[in-house]
Amino acid sequence: MGQKDIAEKQLEAYNDVFADIVNALLFSGQRLVREEQLTDGPTGSSYKERSRLRWQDRDVTKYWQEAGIRLAFLGIENQTKADADMVIRSLCYDAASYRAQVREKIPNGRKHPVISLVLYFGDSRWGSPVSLSETLALQEELRPYLNDYRIHLFEVAFLSDEQIERFHSDFRAVAEYYRSVRTEEAFSPHRIKHVEEVLQLFAVLTKDPRYLDILAEDWLKQEGGVTMCELLDRYIKVGEEKGEILGAISAYRRMNTSESKIVEELMTVFHLSEDEAKAYLKDK
Repeated sequence: MGQKDIAEKQLEAYNDVFADIVNALLFSGQRLVREEQLTDGPTGSSYKERSRLRWQDRDVTKYWQEAGIRLAFLGIENQTKADADMVIRSLCYDAASYRAQVREKIPNGRKHPVISLVLYFGDSRWGSPVSLSETLALQEELRPYLNDYRIHLFEVAFLSDEQIERFHSDFRAVAEYYRSVRTEEAFSPHRIKHVEEVLQLFAVLTKDPRYLDILAEDWLKQEGGVTMCELLDRYIKVGEEKGEILGAISAYRRMNTSESKIVEELMTVFHLSEDEAKAYLKDK
């Protein structure tokens, strides 16, 4: 599993973020799903293929329930690249969830629906099938009899302003980030609650460690959270400071200064700890 996959799942696994994604994208911003109604669901299931038992994993799943009654089984799948087989994969995930319900002893025999969302984080349009019929070499005579399964696909970088404004959780910062990469639009003053998870996600998305460099800073723990603009301002400042430090190391080395002396100078001039100074020497 890649770092990007892990970072996306970490943020979406929070009930407030998960509920917000479902409400914004499926229910046009109506707050039908509440975070206290969600409990973690299973992400793994098995299936048989050519007499061999195989395993499949979903990204994030939740049970939506009220007064002890399950209303639905909700899943989110993340894609960074368009996948021609995503429709069939999603169909298999949903079928496995329905199959699991058949094995359960449900008092009235009524099963709960399984709903899956596919979040696409690519910077170009999806371009791959979104329905089962699009994946098949389908004769027209058979089309009326095909149950045409479709995926609920959302291209995060291409969400409309109206859709983005429906988000109230930290996923709004993620959606605005992807929009800004494409359009350079500004960020809203939305305050981020799960700062660590958002920074980790941006670090893997951009492959820029500066987002991780500011994780330990105390100001991130201020009451009420921080805004994306505040994070970006600090991100830029960290980059400038890092550039100054690395430039100083180069200058010291050109003067044949010993490594131990460079560490002392970095601690004095830039107010670094000994461990931080030694880490910069390794970077350089």
